[in-house]
Amino acid sequence: MSTDTQAIVKANGGDKPAVMDQKDAVAPKVIGLGVDLYRGVAEKPFKKEAIDTLLAPIGDEDVEIRPDGLVYLPEIKYRRKLNYAFGPGAWAMVPRSDYALQDNTMTREYALFVLGRFVSEARGEQDYFPNSRGMTYATAAEGVKSNAIMRCCKDLGIASELWDPGFIGRWKAEYAMTVKVRVRGELKTQWRRKDRMPYDGEVGAMNAERPKPVESQPPHGACPSDDTQHASPDNASDPGSDDARSADRPTDTISEKQAKRLFAIAKGRGMSNDQIKYLTKAAGYDHSRDIKTADYEQICSAMESWTVGEHERIGAVLAGFRADEAGT
Repeated sequence: MSTDTQAIVKANGGDKPAVMDQKDAVAPKVIGLGVDLYRGVAEKPFKKEAIDTLLAPIGDEDVEIRPDGLVYLPEIKYRRKLNYAFGPGAWAMVPRSDYALQDNTMTREYALFVLGRFVSEARGEQDYFPNSRGMTYATAAEGVKSNAIMRCCKDLGIASELWDPGFIGRWKAEYAMTVKVRVRGELKTQWRRKDRMPYDGEVGAMNAERPKPVESQPPHGACPSDDTQHASPDNASDPGSDDARSADRPTDTISEKQAKRLFAIAKGRGMSNDQIKYLTKAAGYDHSRDIKTADYEQICSAMESWTVGEHERIGAVLAGFRADEAGT
């Protein structure tokens, strides 16, 4: 086992590392709960009000799409569904194994309990590179848990449309588009929502028509959308000319073109406006227009590494490099 991996964490205060390399031919230890894990499983359905909330159709405006074309529901909206259906404190994700690290993928098994009853279990996963400054062990572990939540919620019927080819095809036709993006000098085809700003380096689109903004309320019991507005960070208006810079703006802050690029990167990763604002503040700025050019590329890199359920991690990264600068 590598020294870096051994130094990551100790399991339950013991001497055995909780994270294992691929070289370790040992299965993760299953953690017992001291009770019959499956007691009460499938004995009876939940109350009708909870079922209606869990099975309520997701709103089209809630769905996001990755550049590779995979549609998904942001992790926080699964948590909201559970909270709306059962109430905070009435459900929990219980670890069922130690963390395992294999091929730079961290995993851990979790069981979802609701009202004291076992519901489902799944193994969450998250890419993790121990030597990367962009991700700490703690934030990678949070990503593992978030992924496990999404997988367990499938057994409750939450967002089941996302596994329905008919829904996926209709949603992509109406709300998504493929575009050509120049990445490191190479043209690549990527997906994005039609109502999102273009990617940095985007040079063409198969369908540039945008859908009308979604104004209808989500069905009763459905999670409200994070993305009720599709404006740039700080609810700014269209920056105008790419090369323009307001006369009263400090010369050491980013240009409007750079602000647009930052926003396009964030939206391309499926981030909501609230998450963009959160990360901007975590970097030490009240508004994106105040970002200093010295910090710009590092903030862009942090946002480019954002994945579903990972705004806590990126926030910690941005806060960390601001603290580093303050100490220099």
